[in-house]
Amino acid sequence: MDYQTALNNVLGLTNYERLPRGAYTSAAFDLQRMRELLEQLGNPHIKQPTVHIAGTKGKGSTSAMIASGLAMSGYDTGLFISPHLHTMRERISINGIPITQDDFSSTVDAMWDSIELINTKIPESPITTFEALTALAFIYFSKENVEFQVLEVGLGGRLDATNVVEPEITIITSLSLDHTDILGDTLQEIAREKAGIIKPKVPIITADQQPEALAVLEEISENRSAPMVLIGRDVQFNRTDFNSEMQEVQISGQVLDRPFDHHVRIPLLGMHQLENAALAITALESLRIRGYPIPYDGIYHGLANVLWPGRLEELQKKPRIIIDGAHNIWSAKKLREAINEYYEYSSLHLIVGFSSDKDLTSMIKEWAPLSSTVISTRSRHPRSVDPEYIATEFENYGHPTQPIPKIDLALKEAMNRAKEDDIILVTGSLFVISEARERILGIEPELYVQ
Repeated sequence: MDYQTALNNVLGLTNYERLPRGAYTSAAFDLQRMRELLEQLGNPHIKQPTVHIAGTKGKGSTSAMIASGLAMSGYDTGLFISPHLHTMRERISINGIPITQDDFSSTVDAMWDSIELINTKIPESPITTFEALTALAFIYFSKENVEFQVLEVGLGGRLDATNVVEPEITIITSLSLDHTDILGDTLQEIAREKAGIIKPKVPIITADQQPEALAVLEEISENRSAPMVLIGRDVQFNRTDFNSEMQEVQISGQVLDRPFDHHVRIPLLGMHQLENAALAITALESLRIRGYPIPYDGIYHGLANVLWPGRLEELQKKPRIIIDGAHNIWSAKKLREAINEYYEYSSLHLIVGFSSDKDLTSMIKEWAPLSSTVISTRSRHPRSVDPEYIATEFENYGHPTQPIPKIDLALKEAMNRAKEDDIILVTGSLFVISEARERILGIEPELYVQ
């Protein structure tokens, strides 16, 4: 089986990432078939220590920081994330290096008979694309004898395909309203779904949360005798320096009455990334307490050199082109705050595109005051929103907006408008910023059959 065939096979399964949001149903999320698949494959998911991370925002950044800290400390570390920017292989990496095409195809080949067997056995509830990719990561990490695996939850937590592991620690990043049609339309409901990753007696580290969300997390952790560390209560962080390329932060607190105090530098911008760094440091301290020798130099070097593209990433100077994958109201607000705090500019030219399940109106309300000019566009993703509709929404806030359906043409128009001391900001969807990144950096995209 070659790479393209393997990719087509995986994408040919039920793929909720590319189906219209109305296709989601609660019945589609069933861990029993995932457990059955993994049992047939030799249970590769429980053969290495695991850090399991859920949340609405920041779980990818936090995962990347933890994985980088472990790798720089000498541990071969697998990282599983979603979605990807340019190739499916980005989702599965070891020490920052994506799985090769050959390893991807050979691993799909090795598990394909088991997938077909389960799909034949329970045709009404077949293995999904995300479940296959999760199993692929487990097999690959096991085969390569990684010493840690860091797993980012795909959606929710309780019924996510990753929630079959026996983790050393679990982490819940900042919670806000997103995917409300699946997870619930209140913070309490969303928190209960995310808290599904909390395991009996396994430490849980959580970001500071809204009171209604925190109450749920505290209730579940107490019921499961899972010791909780809360950022903002047990661990504090304070920014000590920053510019448009990095920030430094003092992180101090205690885990199980063991105090710590660290000063670290991270290349990721935004106040929210300071909290993510605090989560990562606390997680690595927790692993140290659990008996894993992790040197502080490795932690510091890992966080200072973490790579997490597409999040306040500067692709060009004069004019600055910045991309950010903000795609809900919380991240839209954080992006607005970061642009105002970290950058100096004369005018800002916004290129924006959305996916169909997002709260466009609230995000547009955040970004309209920033923008001198607005161009609406769309990605090649099947759930992308018509740029004409986006333009109409912006015009409701008094912002004449030019709809340009192709991202390369939108970039060209923005470049024509911008002066050297301006900013061109591309945002609204990870799919939009990935195409902008491909265009500017000359990256060959991996295209999928619609």
